[in-house]
Order: sequence, then C-alpha cells, then structure tokens
Amino acid sequence: MADLALDTISKSYLDCWLESSENALPSTSNQSALLLPYQRWFKFKEAFAPTFVVDTIKRLPKKPERCLDPFGGSGTTALTCQFLGIESATIEANPFLADLIESKLGRYDVNDLRQAGRLVARRAKRNLTLSKVEDCFPGAPQSFVQPGDGKRWVFSREVAQAVVSLRSEIDQIVDTNYRRFLRIMLGSKLVEISNVIVNGKGRRYRRSWGKRSTCAADVFLAFDESCRTGLTDLEGFAGRPHVRARVLRGDARDIVSRVGAVDFVLTSPPYPNSFDYTDIYNLELWALGYLTSRAENRTLRESTLRSHVQIAHEDKLSDSLSPTLRSTYRALVRCRSGLWNRRIPEMVCHYFEDIKKVLAGCRTVLVTEGCIVMAVGNSRYGGILIDVPKILSEMVGDLGFELFRRESIRSMRSSAQQGGHPVLNESLIWLKA
Repeated sequence: MADLALDTISKSYLDCWLESSENALPSTSNQSALLLPYQRWFKFKEAFAPTFVVDTIKRLPKKPERCLDPFGGSGTTALTCQFLGIESATIEANPFLADLIESKLGRYDVNDLRQAGRLVARRAKRNLTLSKVEDCFPGAPQSFVQPGDGKRWVFSREVAQAVVSLRSEIDQIVDTNYRRFLRIMLGSKLVEISNVIVNGKGRRYRRSWGKRSTCAADVFLAFDESCRTGLTDLEGFAGRPHVRARVLRGDARDIVSRVGAVDFVLTSPPYPNSFDYTDIYNLELWALGYLTSRAENRTLRESTLRSHVQIAHEDKLSDSLSPTLRSTYRALVRCRSGLWNRRIPEMVCHYFEDIKKVLAGCRTVLVTEGCIVMAVGNSRYGGILIDVPKILSEMVGDLGFELFRRESIRSMRSSAQQGGHPVLNESLIWLKA
C-alpha cells in the first residue's frame, strides 16, 4: 500500500475537498462528486470521482512521482494528483474540456480575478445592444439561434445576444488564465439557459421548451452565479499544493509518446458505446467559439477514439485481432441487418485498434515497473456482448505489459438503444510494464 506522505496542511485540504462526496455511490461514477469544489464547475457525468483516484493510488506499491491520463475529460486525475502533490500530464482533444482542466489546475490572484469578472459583466451589459448574433456562430447548426430552422432553436435571440456580449468581453481580458476561467464559467451555464438538455446521446429539447421565457438578465445572473461558485472554490483552496501539471491538447493516439517519463497511468477511455463526445459537448464548443466551421467540427471528431459511428471510417481492419475480438466481430457481422447502425461491427474493431495505439504510446513513456490502471466498460449490440476487459487482456501481452489484476466494479445500465437493462459490467484493468 502506498503512503500518500502528505504534510498536515496538504492532508487537511484534501480531506476538506473530499468531505462532500456521497459515499453510497460508486467512486467510478462522478455522480458522487458533482457538488465538490472544482467538480461542480461543470456537470461532467462521464468521469470517476476524486476518491477513486485517491483509493487507487493508495493500492499501488508506492506513491507515484508523475502520473499520466491520456483521456483527460474533466481533469479529475490531474486535479486529484495536484492535491496529493503528484506531478501530472493530461491529454485532451476537446478544447473546451482542455480549458476546463487547465482552469482547475491554475493559480490565481482571486481578488484580481473577481474584479476581472465584474468588469466583463459590466461591459457586456453596457454593450448588449451592440452585439449582433447573425454571424457570431459560423458553422453552427441552423437550429442554434432563433428563428432556427423555423420550428426549433437552442437559444432564443435575446439569450444568444447576451452570450455573445459576455464572450466578446471575456476575449478582451489580457491574462490567459483569467480569460480561460471566465470562459469556463460562462460555458458551465449554457445548457441551463438553453432550450435543450444533454445526455450521452447528445441533446434533446426540453418539454414545453417553447414556453420558456429566459432573457438576457437570466444569462448575466447565471454567469454571476457560476463566477461566485468558482471564486469561492479558488479562495477556499488557495493554499493547497500546486505541483506541476501539464495539459497537452490533441489526439492521444498521436501525442501520448511525447509526454515524457511517467511511473503511473490512470485513465478511463471512452467506452465503445457509440457516444459521440464531440456532439455531447458541442453546445459549449459552438457557443464559445471553439468551433467556427463544419470542417473544424469534423477534424475534432476525427481526433477522438473511434468509439462511435457518427463518422464513417474506411480504414481496413487489422489482421491481428485478438481471439475474442475476432469472434465478436464475426457475430456482429452475422446480425448486421438487425443492428441500429450497419457500421457497428467495424466501429468496435477500430475502437480496440485505437486503444492499442494509445497503450503502445503509454508503454514508451512508462518506466520499468510502472503501472497502468484503466476503468473500462462493456457494451452490447444486438444482444452481443462487447467484453472489453477480456479483449484488452488478450491484447496487452504483445505491447509489453503484464496483466496482474482485473476486477469488476459495478453494473451499468445499457443505453436505450441497447435495451436499458443493468447488465453491463465496468471493470478495472491493472497492467505492469
């Protein structure tokens, strides 16, 4: 068991941070941590809780010096490692999520940042009528702003105008860290002020959305509320450890080998469940100006794991499929006509090719006796189980890893397209270099 070796002050900050976790919920679910400081900045369901990171590190033979998470998400691994005094490197392809991670890891003059936020709000209100929304969301779906496609729209014109006004003033802030933080604070409220809700399969319109009366004042109030929450967290934890934490932006398949030496990898890659995470977070991507064209949207999608069927990939399948993956692929092909998307058999194979490429990159930066812990989840299509831990177990030997532990964590409810039954396991895979 690793000794966390925290001094009294660092331990008190860690304990204070984690004390609001809901212990009745599994630590591999971020549901137990949504009210925690930092974690409450943006509702990110597809993540594990900070307690999972702490508990996993405690189970290592010794405390790691430098940790890598090649699928950063909301930054839980990096932030928890910072609380523990462990250096980290995080890779994230989604620019909004990369900013979310960096905003949590940064150091700030809180009083100065508070003044910057107030200045942004004051100027945005003053210049509200000057903000034109017609050309402010280039490339976004037609339904993004009223009148939308003539039937539905995500943002009313007044709400969009307030968002644009705030975004424009935030862009004028000189300090990069302040600008990033304030953009995240605005982004954290976009769903709340919109006519849609977001889940694993993207967004859908609220019931009776046409009767909502959200106005510009509501946007400014929401922004003020998120800033107050974020500033409270920064102020309350200003004295916590702030060891070095790098955020690398890009495709993990391409850049993981450039991270530098690490002795621990902790991650939860996207599951092969056909969730398109670019689509799930495209409200923030379009509204905040991270995406400005359909071409950029496609490029971002292509920089993520092939865990969904939203983009057709014509790549030839590998000749070296593991035994279980080969039999799974053949079973999926046999029932292709009954699947909700005919590309699912190839998507599953491409997913594991991508995971293999990331693991191969991790192997090049992982020191001897270094360890990888992966939280992975099964999927099911047409009644055929995608046994992710078993397939990974068959793959890792060729990459120079020893599988020394595999354990089931919990059962997940499968998606509506897969029947909605709680039959899919989530597992931890422990590998040693």
